[in-house]
Amino acid sequence: MDKMIISPYMGIVRLKELILSKYLIDGVKLMYSKDNFPPNIDREGWDGKFKGKYQTPIVYAYWAEVEFIDGTSEIF
Repeated sequence: MDKMIISPYMGIVRLKELILSKYLIDGVKLMYSKDNFPPNIDREGWDGKFKGKYQTPIVYAYWAEVEFIDGTSEIF
């Protein structure tokens, strides 16, 4: 399974926060959360596992706050 990482596109130097969730009929399930790490590093990204088991390939929602080289931040 591929990893979920954020590339250093357009001057991104740090991910302040990354949250990955999947939406279920009975609510939202947090799958992964991490903060203050550099972009484009495999070991820092989500490996597709939750509680040690690979997850079904479905649509996941993510929220990321990134910091750019000029010090500004943006939420995606």
